[in-house]
Amino acid sequence: MKTQKHIFIDGREANTTQRVGSNTYAFQVINQLHDYWKNRADIRVTVGLADEPVADMPKPHSNWKYQVITPKPLWTQWALPLHLWLHRSTYQVVFSPSHYAPRISPVPTIITIFDLAFLHFPNQFKKRDYLQLKNWTKYSAKQAQKIITISEYSKQSIIDSYRKKSEDIIVAYPSYDATTLQSAIETNQLDSEIKVNGVKIAAPYLLYVGTIQPRKNIDQMINAFEQIKRQIGARSLKATPKQYKELDKLKFVIAGKTGWLAEPILKRISESTFSEEILVTGYIEEVTKWQLLSQSLATFQLGTHEGFGIPALEALAAGSLVIASNNASLPEVVGDAGILVKPDSSYSLQKALKKAITLPIKGKAEYRKKAREQIEKFSWQETAHTIAETIEAVA
Repeated sequence: MKTQKHIFIDGREANTTQRVGSNTYAFQVINQLHDYWKNRADIRVTVGLADEPVADMPKPHSNWKYQVITPKPLWTQWALPLHLWLHRSTYQVVFSPSHYAPRISPVPTIITIFDLAFLHFPNQFKKRDYLQLKNWTKYSAKQAQKIITISEYSKQSIIDSYRKKSEDIIVAYPSYDATTLQSAIETNQLDSEIKVNGVKIAAPYLLYVGTIQPRKNIDQMINAFEQIKRQIGARSLKATPKQYKELDKLKFVIAGKTGWLAEPILKRISESTFSEEILVTGYIEEVTKWQLLSQSLATFQLGTHEGFGIPALEALAAGSLVIASNNASLPEVVGDAGILVKPDSSYSLQKALKKAITLPIKGKAEYRKKAREQIEKFSWQETAHTIAETIEAVA
C-alpha cells in the first residue's frame, strides 16, 4: 500500500455564498479536487476554514474533512501558522488557492497568484490593500515550492517580478460553470425581461459583468456607450431601419459588486446624459448572470491587467459577442472568437462597438462557431488535474 499523503488546503477563499473571480476559482478547484481524489486511499485532505463550511462546499467523507481554525482575525498570520506547527508531522503540503501562505511555515507550500495588477497599478488600490498584497504576496511567492497561476501572461509577470524559475510556476487555466448555464436554459429561465434586485432589464443591452473598480476600465465602457447612443440618435450608423428601431432602446448593464475606489465610477454614471439607461444591478446570482450573458448584444471585458478574465470565457459560452482588451491574458482567453481592442483607445473601442451592434445574422453565427471552438480549450477537470499533480509531486 502506498504511503498516505496528508494535504492541507486553505479553503477560506471558496467558503462564501457570494463568489466572484478568485472565490469562483477556489471553489471550482476544491470541488474538482474532492472528486478527483475521492477514490484515492493514499490521499487524505484537511480543508482549513475560519468559519463553518457553507452549504454547497463538497461533502466531507473519511478522507476529506473540514477544520475550523481560530482565531479568525489575522488568520493567515496567526491561527494557520500555529495550527501547522502543531501538526507539522501530519501534513506533507499546504495548498492555498489564493496569493497568501503563512510568513513562516514548517510545511512546504503551494500558492495561487491570479495576477499582479497591484504592482502595475498601485494607485487603483486602497493603500492598505496595496501594501498587504505587495508584501504578503512577495514573501508567499518567495518561499512557495510551486506557484499556480491562471495564464501564460501571469506566469511571465511572476517570473519577472519574483525571479522564480519557469518550471516552478504552473499554469492551470480557469473554466466556466457549464452546469449552471445548461440549467438556466433547461428550466426556461431565459425570459424576455429579467428582474435583478428590483431592476428590470430587457434586450437590447450591452453588458459588463464583474466588480466595479477602476482597473476594470468601466469609464471607457461608459464613454463608448454614450457615444454610440448619440450616433444612434443621429442615425449616423450603417444600420437598417429595423436595427435602429431596436437600438433606440439600447441600454448598458453593469452587473457586479461595488469594489474599492468605485465612488468616482458611480458618480460618473449618475452624471451621465444617459444615466437612466445605465443600469447598475449590484451582486447577481449565478443563474441571473447566465441569463444576462445569454441575452446581451455584446459583453465588455476591458480590464487593463486581467490575470485571466473568467467573464469573457463565460460570455463566449453563453453566446454573447465579446469585446475585450488586446493585452494581458485576454487574447489567450478570447482568441479570434471575439473582438480585441486597445483598452485605452476610444477609437478602437468605438469601431468594435459599431461592428458588434450592427453585425448581420451570418456574422453573429460565425463568431458563435468560433466561440464554441474556443471554450473547448478550458475545463475545470483539467484545471484540477494539473493542480492535483503539482500538489502530489510536492507532497
